[in-house]
Amino acid sequence: MDYVIFVIEEVYDAVKAEQLSEIVKQTLSELFDHYSLLSGKSQEEPSVVSQSNVSRVRGVHSTKYKRKRAESVFSEGKSELEKYLEDKVEPDVKKFDLLDWWKNKSQTYPIISVMARDILAISVSTVASESAFSTGGRVLDSFRSSLTPKIVECLICGQNWLRASPVAIQKKGTN
Repeated sequence: MDYVIFVIEEVYDAVKAEQLSEIVKQTLSELFDHYSLLSGKSQEEPSVVSQSNVSRVRGVHSTKYKRKRAESVFSEGKSELEKYLEDKVEPDVKKFDLLDWWKNKSQTYPIISVMARDILAISVSTVASESAFSTGGRVLDSFRSSLTPKIVECLICGQNWLRASPVAIQKKGTN
C-alpha cells in the first residue's frame, strides 16, 4: 500500500493524490469486507485464534516471553487486512514468484490469499478491443479452431449478411 500511495503522490498533485489514496484504501477495505463475508469469518473480532487456543499455547511454550508474545498477537484485535498491510515488505529479488509467495502465505492470510488468487487470475491482454472482435486478417486452421471449415464459412457469411446494408429486391418484369 505504501508503494501504491508513493506512486500516486509522484503522479498527481497533493490534493488529487490524497483523494485517490483514500479511494484506493476504501476500495481495498470494501473488497476485503466482501471476501470476509463470503468466507464466513467476521473481522470485527480477532480471527486468528480463540482464547482457549491462547491457553493451549501457554501450556506448550513455557517461557515467559513466548506466553507474552502469544497473548499480544492473539489479542491485538486487528483485521487480517491490517496485519497484512503492516507486515514487512519482501526484499527485491530477481526471480520473485508471486504465486508461490501467496501459496506459502495462505495460512497466514487466508482471506487475502483468496482475494489475490481471484485478482491474479484475471487475464491481461494487449490485444486492442477492435482487434479482438474483428475477423479481418484472421486465419483459422485446424490448430486454432475445432470448428470445421464449412461451419466457419457459414458463420462468416452469416456475419457478412447481417452487417450488409439492406438492398431492395425487385421481381423480374416490374420496374
